[in-house]
Amino acid sequence: MPIIEELLDENLRLRIEFDLNDATVDIVASGADLAIRIALLKDSGLMARRLVKNPKSSSRR
Repeated sequence: MPIIEELLDENLRLRIEFDLNDATVDIVASGADLAIRIALLKDSGLMARRLVKNPKSSSRR
């Protein structure tokens, strides 16, 4: 992705790692600065903001 390459070229100490999996991960313990989840957020002390509405998920049960 050209925009990511440009970002990394301009910020030599920046490191980006992608970990794509379906495991439940303790974001704080993993040392991540940012996480994007595609699931309902259980009660936690984490800050969350909806980026987009996922048409495949439903809160109806």
